[in-house]
Amino acid sequence: MAKGYLKMVLELVSLLGGAENINFVTHCATRLRVDVKDSKLVHKDKIANLESVANVSQTEDGKCNIVTDQDKLEEVFSELKQTLDHKK
Repeated sequence: MAKGYLKMVLELVSLLGGAENINFVTHCATRLRVDVKDSKLVHKDKIANLESVANVSQTEDGKCNIVTDQDKLEEVFSELKQTLDHKK
């Protein structure tokens, strides 16, 4: 369990419009991939300022790509997945 990232992940979920706005989350080698229901609820600029976030891009169809430190990606993803599982 990656408790060191819990605060960051809770803030990330909030900035993505809350757990109820997140359809699913996955990742690749360099980024978190988040599919959201309503992209207007996403605070992209604030997400970019989070610890360990290097860049954020967002498509009009509700997909967010959040580039994070590669050495922290798996732990952040794990904490995010656990957080979302507990909120649903």
